[in-house]
Amino acid sequence: RREQLEGLLQKKLGVAKDHVTLLTDAAATRDGVVKAFAALAAAEADDTVVIVLFGHGTYANKTAKFNLTGPDMTPQDFEPLLARLKSKRVVFVNTASASAPFVEALSGPGRVVVAATRTGGEMFATLFGGPFVEAFSNESADSDHDGKISILEAFDYARKTVAASYQREGLLPTEHAILDDNGDKEGSIEPGREAKDGQSAAVLAI
Repeated sequence: RREQLEGLLQKKLGVAKDHVTLLTDAAATRDGVVKAFAALAAAEADDTVVIVLFGHGTYANKTAKFNLTGPDMTPQDFEPLLARLKSKRVVFVNTASASAPFVEALSGPGRVVVAATRTGGEMFATLFGGPFVEAFSNESADSDHDGKISILEAFDYARKTVAASYQREGLLPTEHAILDDNGDKEGSIEPGREAKDGQSAAVLAI
């Protein structure tokens, strides 16, 4: 999914290769993340910065963590890194399990924060990341038919695809994605253009 996203950004959306940083395997460390954010500091206020986490998350002792090679990172570890960015349009997507606490911690003005789960207790492997990436190259995700896929449209596409997958298998869903873009630290399961959450995500396309 990570490689799929990188290819999509460069080939379909025309994002310059030097504007994409991919951390995998041994490079996916706390130090690697910190260095990547240091590079993002070059982004200007009008630039859009997108951070997407793929992998696994855990939740214990009221603390959520995104698993990395070596020390893991909590939402509180990411907050000072985000605070240093000059960009007023930041999208932070955590597609891992137990990712909900990242929404509460990282919510803020100019930020769209997405998590694959609505609580830290949803700790089973998630499906959300695959269809979220797929949405940006799937015309059926373009609900307003403007030729672009917004963050809200990608979220809705992924949410519905995940729900349909559990239904086909006759299983109870173990993940419920949420999105926050109004800075109130509370994610919505069904954001929309006229809902509490979703208005900013609806006009922000990668």
